[in-house]
Amino acid sequence: MPKNDRLFYLLNQLDKPDLILLLKNGLRSEYIKLENYSRKYLINLISEELRAAAGSGVVNIFRDKHEFPYKRILIGVADKLTEGLFSGSTFRADDLYSEEEIENEIIRLFELKIEKWWKGMKNSEKKKVVSQVNQVIDANLVHSVNQKKISQRAIDLAITRGIVTFVSGTLLTQAQWTILVSTIAHITGIQMLVGGMGLAALGLTGPGIVALLLPSTVLLLSGSNYKKTVPTVIMLLSKIHLKNASEDSLSSERLLT
Repeated sequence: MPKNDRLFYLLNQLDKPDLILLLKNGLRSEYIKLENYSRKYLINLISEELRAAAGSGVVNIFRDKHEFPYKRILIGVADKLTEGLFSGSTFRADDLYSEEEIENEIIRLFELKIEKWWKGMKNSEKKKVVSQVNQVIDANLVHSVNQKKISQRAIDLAITRGIVTFVSGTLLTQAQWTILVSTIAHITGIQMLVGGMGLAALGLTGPGIVALLLPSTVLLLSGSNYKKTVPTVIMLLSKIHLKNASEDSLSSERLLT
């Protein structure tokens, strides 16, 4: 069902800046000057690049660029987020689980993994992460009038309560939250050192390129494709969750007025 599946449904809910974020910081697209392309073109480009990263290169030769099943993309991400080097999720392409159910499980697994990673860090390491996240914020929100630093307490609270499902409006602006989630999501897309070799470098694309020094205990990935699919799917689902939460909050306010 090319161009008519749930992936296209979700991508069509995002604004152009969010689509560019997925391409730059998730899929690490080699396209330049993405802001010059139409929103429709960016949506098609994300679908094409995400499906190409998730599917076998040999098989994709005989398949439409937008045909690789979105459910199989989700299952691959869920498998990588499941604890254990040789374990995987219980999801299968032909099972009765819906794509939304797998999406919810991906968010749950991601939040558990990030909470475990954060709690296992020394305070000095947390301060380094906070500092580097704020460097990304400074670079990306340079024109924001209400630009503020993210405190370690705010990050700790967001991660403890669920970095995706907890939208800490009183502590983080939506722009700050977006950068924080996209940064943390990027952690899961990096090739970690085997055997707990200490720290691995995380490179961020786009304005304000920085290197975050992060423990190698977050996630072990064996293939370069997962460096694209895992962060892209997490960032996509996070943005959709934030959008839905904002709309629910606005609806509630209208009912009270």
